[in-house]
Amino acid sequence: AGGRKEGRKEGGMNESRVASEREASTLQLMDPAVLAALKKGVEVTKSGSLTSRMKAKIGKNRGRVLRLDDDGHSLMWASKIGFKHASLLSIHRVRLIESSRLIKIDAGEKKIEFEFHSLEDFNTFGRGFQRLVTLYQKESTLDAATLHMRALWLKADKDANGTISREEFFQFMTDHLNVDAKNSKTVAELMATHDLDRSGSLDFEEFCSALRSVGSHVAQIRHIFDKHSGQDGIMTADDLTEFLMEVQGFQVKHAARKEARRICDSHGSKLGNENALIFGSFVTYLLSTENSALDPTENNIHMDMSQPLAHYYISSSHNTYLEGNQLTGDASLDAYETAIKLGARCVELDVWDGDKGEPLITHGHTLTGDISLEEVLRTVKQFAFEQSEYPFILS
Repeated sequence: AGGRKEGRKEGGMNESRVASEREASTLQLMDPAVLAALKKGVEVTKSGSLTSRMKAKIGKNRGRVLRLDDDGHSLMWASKIGFKHASLLSIHRVRLIESSRLIKIDAGEKKIEFEFHSLEDFNTFGRGFQRLVTLYQKESTLDAATLHMRALWLKADKDANGTISREEFFQFMTDHLNVDAKNSKTVAELMATHDLDRSGSLDFEEFCSALRSVGSHVAQIRHIFDKHSGQDGIMTADDLTEFLMEVQGFQVKHAARKEARRICDSHGSKLGNENALIFGSFVTYLLSTENSALDPTENNIHMDMSQPLAHYYISSSHNTYLEGNQLTGDASLDAYETAIKLGARCVELDVWDGDKGEPLITHGHTLTGDISLEEVLRTVKQFAFEQSEYPFILS
């Protein structure tokens, strides 16, 4: 299906089988009528890209059918070169904008956007597909680490055939780890080491194993742990006290001992008569906020907050709505959400009259996208005071 190659390795087949089983269980939770409507599909107009915006301005943006494939495994739509697909496995977010009848889909590195031709199609297909993706995500039992590895796997498996070829692995290492993979003997050795069945490609487990082995920090941390733990591979509170004093710079043994017990209680497990750390929990502690290099008091408001507004530096965002450049970039609600979550307390709204009398936000007299002012205000209302109670400015 979808041009997938035959002869995949057992690991890749297992991954595919797990995904298929999860998709099947999700489909069973859907209303049969809604599922039938998703598979039948609706006519939509491609939106969001520069080309589609230019075609819309001259009235040549043609419609196309958007539907769920017969197996319920992926979303598909027509293009000049045939059908394009976005598997349910790769979709991690679906956003609906009722005022403009838009559906925005984040699928890995792809951002897909379509406009429905009627509100009925928007409600039936758009909301039905959003529910399907939500159910699919809830069915997932993968932990965060595996989900992260799965996301990297999707980026590496360019042809979606369930294995990572030598060329795909080298390209992934070049794109995401800034390694000159083609001229790197180390990368070639890395793949050869983890290609356990000598097939010339990596399945999911082999790919994960290869990535986990990358980086000297693991060996360095293991050396430190082995030096300060017992021969049984367990770091007791006494061992951790020694580490805190010799490596982390604690000066008072009583304070170090108290902190060691707290760390063992919060990150360790019962080993013998008291809580202690194994290597994995030691790494978890080192990467936690408790071991941050920053002064924890700076995370709290300790400044004088009673002064006039003009007495403060204010973290501000310019052209907040744009995801790309100022001439052809797309406009997105996600850009506002991201700016706010990164700490901006002043965001920009460039408001223009829309064709239907509705105020829109866009970079005027350019080919940038536009979004509804109402939807932006709803987004601001949702996120503006999640992390701070102090004033939020709309410019």
